[in-house]
Amino acid sequence: MLTLRELQNQFGRYLTTGTSTITELVDDADILDRENRLQVYRHAYILRLKECIDKDHDILGRYLGDDLFDRLCEQYIAKHPSEYTSLRYFCDRLPSFLETQPPFKEIPVLAEIASFERLLMFAFDAADSAQSQIEDLHNIGVSEWPQIRVNFHPSIRHLVAHWNSVEIWQALKQKKSPPTAIRHEQPTYWLIWRGTDRLTQFRSITHDAFELYFSLQNRATLAKSCEKLLTVMPESNIGPCVATHLENWITAGLISAIGPR
Repeated sequence: MLTLRELQNQFGRYLTTGTSTITELVDDADILDRENRLQVYRHAYILRLKECIDKDHDILGRYLGDDLFDRLCEQYIAKHPSEYTSLRYFCDRLPSFLETQPPFKEIPVLAEIASFERLLMFAFDAADSAQSQIEDLHNIGVSEWPQIRVNFHPSIRHLVAHWNSVEIWQALKQKKSPPTAIRHEQPTYWLIWRGTDRLTQFRSITHDAFELYFSLQNRATLAKSCEKLLTVMPESNIGPCVATHLENWITAGLISAIGPR
C-alpha cells in the first residue's frame, strides 16, 4: 500500500506532466472515466498557474495580446513546472525563458518588460527598514566623508535597460498605445524601490548616478566610489554631483543608514 507522501508525489507528477501511475488508483465514475476525472484537476491546476502569470505580468500580457500570451503560458508551464509551495516565485525564471525560447527570443524587449515587472514585485515584498534622514548626512564631518559607506533600503533594485521597455510598460499601464520597441544606443538606468509612502516607485538615473549607486551598493567607501566616477566626469564635478545624489536618495527613502564605518 502506498504511503500518503507517495500518493501526493504521484498526484503532483500527474498535475505537472499529465502522466503518472496515479491513474491506476482512481475509479471510473458513471459520468466520467478515471482519465477525465483526473483531467479536471490538471486543467484547474494549469489554469491557476496561468492566472499567476497573468497577475504577476499583467502589462506583459497586454503587450503580447491574447494569442501570444496563451502560447507563452502553455510553453512556460510545460518547461518550468511550479517547484514551490508559494506561487510567489513561480515566474522567477520567466525573463530568462523569454530570452531563450522561440518565438519570444525574437522580441528581446519582452524579457526586459518581464524583468521590470518582477523587480517591481521584489521591491514591494522587501523587508522593512529604518530610513536615513538628511541630517545624518549633514552631521558627518568633512574628514570622515572618504570613509562613508551606505546601506540602501532592502527594497531597492535596479534595471539596466537596453530597450525602451519601461516606456512601453508605462504607456500600457496608463492604457495608452505603447511606443514601437527600440534598442537604445546607450543603456538607460532605473532604480526601483518601495518609497516612504510604502508604494513601489521607480525613476531613471544618469550613468554617473548609477556608477555611484552600484559601487556603494557593493560596499565600497565613498572615496573608492568617487574614483570610479573619474571615468565618466571631470574631477571638479564629482564632489557636488555625489552630494546631490546622496541628498536626493535620502529624501526619496532609498538609504537606510549612512556614515563612516
